[in-house]
Amino acid sequence: MLLKIKKVDFVISAMAHYPQDMHFGNAFRLEGIPYIVLHRAGVIVNEESYKLLIQRYQKMGIFRGSKIVVQNKVIEDILLKSGYCKRNKIVIIGSTRMDIFSQKVNNSQFSDAENNSLTLFSFTHSAGRSIINGSNNIHYNWTKNSNEGLVSYFDNVHSQVALFAMKNPGIKVNIKLKWEDDWYDKVETIVKRVCGGEIPKNLSIISGSNGSNLIFESKVIVAFGSTVILEAGLLGRHVILPIFDEVGEKSFRRYFPLYEAINGCNVANNKEELFNLISSLMNTPLNGLGKNKKLKILYEKFLGKLEDNNEDLLINFLKGF
Repeated sequence: MLLKIKKVDFVISAMAHYPQDMHFGNAFRLEGIPYIVLHRAGVIVNEESYKLLIQRYQKMGIFRGSKIVVQNKVIEDILLKSGYCKRNKIVIIGSTRMDIFSQKVNNSQFSDAENNSLTLFSFTHSAGRSIINGSNNIHYNWTKNSNEGLVSYFDNVHSQVALFAMKNPGIKVNIKLKWEDDWYDKVETIVKRVCGGEIPKNLSIISGSNGSNLIFESKVIVAFGSTVILEAGLLGRHVILPIFDEVGEKSFRRYFPLYEAINGCNVANNKEELFNLISSLMNTPLNGLGKNKKLKILYEKFLGKLEDNNEDLLINFLKGF
């Protein structure tokens, strides 16, 4: 009643699987107030998480709200196959986060990485497996057990980037984290171990939301399990995908996020090859905007069409309520 008095047009949730929001959403529906979910999770999935997400939503009953907005058809398929939501309640609108990126691409507002830098987009031990841990579905970021996480892979990828920075003091090197805390500590420990107890002056360990800027500023990108692979490939940056240690094991295949991107990347099959690839590609001309057709197709599959303004699409959709 209070919401009606305040003339609230609709109520929004950020995730389709928040159980507390489901109860609120049903209550709003009964009061005649539209309940809309702007589902931001699960942009990319792997074989295992695809199945587990279907099972998760099967246990959640039926969606009682007005609409669920998802970013791609993969998430729509999961919601439909689980029976959680009917097709007429799902709207696909690409990632609004990528609009600034797409605008720069469409307007050719990008440089050819004149500063010649290298950026590693870091990951945690749980990359690809964060949704599961055996049958307990425990979320975690760090582990000491290689059977549970990417322990050796994390160490060897970061150590090779640190080694490259130490041996190439004239090249700017970035290691980009999503957040700091224990993540920063783990990366710093590896860098100091490799580089004689200190962080090279040309190496920066950074966190925050400036990922797109780093892609524009870099010539070579090292990444795993991230849409960064698609963004960088679309811009014509050299993208290296390391596939060795735990990630190279046959048993990891079903956990591999964005496996489709392999054919559009430069693959490093061991840590020495990673170092050599970085060295070679830093001296190789860029491919050019949109030349990586395989990664361009995947970008539009998971993040939306380049010609779309997703923010405008979302605003116009919400205005309908």
